[in-house]
Amino acid sequence: MKSILLKLLFFFFIASQIQAQELLPFVENYNKSDYQGDNQIWNVAQGKDNAMYFANNHYLLRYDGVMWEKYTLPNKTIIRSIMIEGDKIYSGSYKEFGYWYRKEGKMNYVSITKNLRLFDEKDNEEIWKIFRFKGSIYFQSFNDIFIYDGKHIQKIKFPFLISYCFVVDKNVYVASVEKGLFRLNGAKITNPQGWNILKNTVVHAIEKYQNKTYIFTQKKGIFIVEKNGLRPWNNPLNETLKDATINVAKFIKNNKLAIGTGNRGLFIYDFTSNTYKNIDRNNVLMNNSILSIGSDKENDLWLGLDNGIAHVEVNSPISFFYDNSGLLGSVYSVATTNKGYLIASNHGVFEFDSGKFHMMPNTQGQAWNITKIGNKYIIGHNDGTFCYENGTLSKINNINGGWNLSKSIINNTYFQSTYSGILVYDDISKLTQNQKIQDLSKPIKYVAQNKKNEIWAADNYRGLYRVLYDDNFKTKKVENITQQSKIKNDFGVKIFEFRNEILFLINNSWYTYNSITNRLQENELFNLNFKNITDVVNIDEDHFMVLQNGILYHIQANGNKFVWNIIQEKYYKGTLINDNLRIFKTENHYLLNLDDGFISLQLKYENKQNSDVKIEAFNAGNLAKNESN
Repeated sequence: MKSILLKLLFFFFIASQIQAQELLPFVENYNKSDYQGDNQIWNVAQGKDNAMYFANNHYLLRYDGVMWEKYTLPNKTIIRSIMIEGDKIYSGSYKEFGYWYRKEGKMNYVSITKNLRLFDEKDNEEIWKIFRFKGSIYFQSFNDIFIYDGKHIQKIKFPFLISYCFVVDKNVYVASVEKGLFRLNGAKITNPQGWNILKNTVVHAIEKYQNKTYIFTQKKGIFIVEKNGLRPWNNPLNETLKDATINVAKFIKNNKLAIGTGNRGLFIYDFTSNTYKNIDRNNVLMNNSILSIGSDKENDLWLGLDNGIAHVEVNSPISFFYDNSGLLGSVYSVATTNKGYLIASNHGVFEFDSGKFHMMPNTQGQAWNITKIGNKYIIGHNDGTFCYENGTLSKINNINGGWNLSKSIINNTYFQSTYSGILVYDDISKLTQNQKIQDLSKPIKYVAQNKKNEIWAADNYRGLYRVLYDDNFKTKKVENITQQSKIKNDFGVKIFEFRNEILFLINNSWYTYNSITNRLQENELFNLNFKNITDVVNIDEDHFMVLQNGILYHIQANGNKFVWNIIQEKYYKGTLINDNLRIFKTENHYLLNLDDGFISLQLKYENKQNSDVKIEAFNAGNLAKNESN
């Protein structure tokens, strides 16, 4: 469940088939300090009001994407289960069940069992599951089922201890802890033939998928129901799940299966590709014990953990590569290869293939940038420049610090900005044949060209230079244009190419060069549309990305008009590398570098409005009156 913005152009990330299986969906964790409640989340469900509700021991939690609320039962007992139907949130606890409803911005509770002698004094019954079957609501404890038709309650007591009940097709199955799985028929139970393997086995889920019934056991893995009995799920993952202990399972959209375990976190199995992803504490989860799985209207998952809550955007196709080991370091550039990924980090150059990454030989140290030209990947490194081609890495030169490599707008010449000046690659097929621009032995961060025998060079620290040279790349003149233009604060100049024009971002103002006055002049179009920009990255002729006040926006240019599309800060908060934002594009596929990995995304626009939105406003904790009518 994401926050809803009214009357805005919505921005979507669309999954790409070239994403490797090691990429994980975005996970947003919530701990006790966020929701101010208890540890365990026993049940999760989304309400008709789009808010998420959680059974959190002593509390019913409500989260609308902005604000958390918590409520306790009148008798202060532990809430083990919830089930939502219409405007009612049914809950089950110790010798108690009833429902909640919302009025004037608060949740109110109505007990169904109050003044009824449903529970014996000696009983210690808690309601662990609530479900609807044939028009009635079933409240299930470990010994009994209470069937509520809206007026009357029928109690069925089992002769043995059960774990849970499950509704499959038109049947209710009762899972005994010791005696196997039974089918409930009225007040009678029968044991299906050929299911004896489930004796002395705890069943934690029964789900149906493509006309097959899957039974999920705690420690014996997954079974599939067949005509004459059960057979184990014939998949290598099944053996892993036996050791992981299955707590909960749920088939989800796009032919996928989500399995929550007791000690290995979440497994998401894709039946289409026959692959799985494991989301656990080693990558992004807060802890590995998953007690419950819920979903929202966007088909994303909400995990109830043994300590906290996790929102897993399985249906939001933005994906992440996380490296919590620290082996990879901070990623400064990343590119896709036919094997996987090529990564430039502050630790070196890494190749990622088949779920594993390794450092390329002799590349330890700071790597800055990867540029793909044809089948070649040119890598700027602290110790020189490398070329990666067909799985082989070779060194082109020993010039330190290849920050960026840019192509001339007017021809096929490439310019590389380095710690000590600018290298020129006049023929990219002969990478070892390069030459240095003379009389500019400075650390140059950015270079651009849109006019013959003239280049623009931005110093890594301060200053913008106009460099004139002859046809043999011999320097004729070097001008400090920011000094000539009397721009005092010329630190961190950025060069941006837009539709064959070169713009300069200097101290939050945009400039272009006036060849008549030989000075920089402010650019009206960009200064009007792009204020307080701290970084800008070109994508193609009509698209680029800007960083404004710490927020990334993807910009689509239509003539002289610009459509701003926000990329939510939660995806990269605290992980962008200042002044080193890079985007690698393959067709419509984008990779964006981060401190601890990278983002994989595609961009699509959809002019979409949501009219079915209810907004609650509070003043000093009280619901504000709606005076708009």
